[in-house]
Amino acid sequence: MGCGMQRAAHALFLTLLIAMVAAQPAIAYEYPLTPDAIRDAYFLGKSSASKREAFFAQYTEHFSRPKSGPYISLVRVITPFAFVVERTARMPNLRAPDAQQKFYGRRIALRIRVHIDLTPTYGWQLRSKDGAVVLRSPDFWREFNVQLIQHRKIVPPLAKYGTPDYAFATEGASSVLVGADINVQYDPADVRSAPVTIVVSAPDGQQVAATFDLSAFR
Repeated sequence: MGCGMQRAAHALFLTLLIAMVAAQPAIAYEYPLTPDAIRDAYFLGKSSASKREAFFAQYTEHFSRPKSGPYISLVRVITPFAFVVERTARMPNLRAPDAQQKFYGRRIALRIRVHIDLTPTYGWQLRSKDGAVVLRSPDFWREFNVQLIQHRKIVPPLAKYGTPDYAFATEGASSVLVGADINVQYDPADVRSAPVTIVVSAPDGQQVAATFDLSAFR
């Protein structure tokens, strides 16, 4: 084979190789997690609080408080890697080899976390139709809709659950409902390493939206 034919064959091979790579689903955020990725997440989880906060800052969008209604204050993406960072930070006696054994080969969902704060116009007390004062249900978060949209399609979730948040209104008083966290889980195989938009809709009609480029995340 002459040099010209060799160069042409080599160019054709590179073209086909590039096409094959482009056709594969792009997964920049890491899943499934390798032992090295779990080790990296472990040491990040065991690092200082300021270092963890800096890591999660890029995964988080904050919103301004509305004039009225509930306050959807935060939307956060938690990739499988970020999930291991969170979990290991909360497990003081966990060692790196134990973390690799605990998380390697485990199915870990991609999560969306939404935080909602109650406000003076959307508080823990409600008025019933007969004028009586009643307490807002701790399951009020169920009235909020969370959607993950990618390539103009809504990705179906695996699960959705919420956790009510309580605090003491005044010293010595009983705790009262002040907000909630909503957690929505997705199969990482259904979410590509590309921009996604998270839309959260409140029961009063207000909406917030946050866009994250998953190709920049671990």
